[in-house]
Amino acid sequence: MRNIRKTFASTQVLKGVELEVADGEFVSLVGPSGCGKSTLLRIIAGLEDGSGGDVLIGNRNVAGIRPSARDLAMVFQSYALYPHLSVEENMLTPLRLRDLSLAERLPLLGLLAPGRKKKLRAMQAAVLDAARTLKIEPLLQRKPGQLSGGQRQRVALGRAMVRKPAAFLMDEPLSNLDAALRVHMRAELAELHRALGATFIYVTHDQAEALTMSDRIAVMMGGEILQTASPDQIYDDPQDLRVAEFIGSPKINTLPAEVDADGRVTVLGRALRRRVVGGAQEVTLAARPEHVAIDPDAAGGGLEARLIHKENLGSDMFLHAGLEAGGTRRRLVVRAAPQMARGLSIGAPVWLRIDPDKALVFNASGARMAFREPVGTAPAATVRAIAVGAVAVGA
Repeated sequence: MRNIRKTFASTQVLKGVELEVADGEFVSLVGPSGCGKSTLLRIIAGLEDGSGGDVLIGNRNVAGIRPSARDLAMVFQSYALYPHLSVEENMLTPLRLRDLSLAERLPLLGLLAPGRKKKLRAMQAAVLDAARTLKIEPLLQRKPGQLSGGQRQRVALGRAMVRKPAAFLMDEPLSNLDAALRVHMRAELAELHRALGATFIYVTHDQAEALTMSDRIAVMMGGEILQTASPDQIYDDPQDLRVAEFIGSPKINTLPAEVDADGRVTVLGRALRRRVVGGAQEVTLAARPEHVAIDPDAAGGGLEARLIHKENLGSDMFLHAGLEAGGTRRRLVVRAAPQMARGLSIGAPVWLRIDPDKALVFNASGARMAFREPVGTAPAATVRAIAVGAVAVGA
C-alpha cells in the first residue's frame, strides 16, 4: 500500500497510509472503531475505491482491477454465507464462478458441456481437502442455520481457502463469537496460517487477537498507521504514547513529568538520574502494571498511596491505587501475586515502586523520547530509590 488516501465528502478517513506485507506474513491492522482499518481492507480488496495512492500485489498495481480479478479472498464479520445452500455448496460457489464457463453453469445445457464433470470432481476434491483441514467434514450437508457461530466461521474460512488466493483478508471474523470461543478460534487461526503458509491481513479492534496471532501489528488511529512492528516490540517498545495506551490490558500507567535543559526527568518533584535526549519540556512518564511493584516496607522509600480496587483474575491480581499527581487524583494499576494481594483490603495504604529500567518517556506530542545512556549502564553504587508522589522510581 503506497500513500493510500480516502475521503468521504469533507471527512478524510485515510491520510496517506503506507504498508508492505511480505509473502506468507500474518499482519494485523488494529485500532479503535472508526480509525479506518476496515476501509483500508476494502480498498485492498477492491470493494472500495481510494481517493489516491496505489495497491500493489506481487508488484502489480491493481488500481481499477475488479475485486474478482485480484486473487484475494475476504472473510467478513457476518460470514456472508448463502442460507439456502449446504456447507459444501457454499464452498463450491466461488470455484463454480471462477472455473466454470457461463455455458457450463447453465442448469440443463451445462450438463452437456464437455469437461464439466472433470472440473466438478476437481472442485469437490478441493472442498473436501479444505474441510479436512478445518475439521468440518461432518458438516458438509448441513445448512448455515444448523451451525454454531464457530462452525459458520470455519465454513467462511473454507470457502476462502478453496480458491487458494494470493492473500486472505479478514474483517473482524471473530467478533460475533462468545469470549471462550474467540480464545479457541485465535489458536486455530494461528495454526491454520502456519499450515497454509499464506498471507493473512487481519482487521480487529481487539488487541488480544492482534498480539496472539500476528507476525507484525500495524496500529492505526485517525486514518494513519502510528507504528508497525512485531507484537513484542509494539508492547515493550511503543514509539507513540497512543500506541502505548491502546496496546496492553490493563492500560499503561502514566504520570506527568518535566525535562530540564540538561535532559533530566523530574516526576512529581523528584529527579531521575537517567537523562533523555531533548531540551526543557513537559513530558509523560509511563509504566506497565507488571513494572510497578508493591513495597511491603513503608520505610523503603515509597510514599503512601491508597488501595481503591482489586481485580481478581485467578492467576493474577490487579490492584488499583489512588494518588495525587499534578493537582489531580491519579489511578495506578499494579500487577501483583494473588497470595500477596489477598492480604490487602480496600482503603489500605500501599507503597509502590516503578522499575526504572522499564519506564518510558513521551514528549508533549506523544513521541517516544530516548534515554541518553542504555539501560543498566549506571554504576551500581549510584543507583538508589526515590519516591515519586506515591510511586518510587529508580534514580
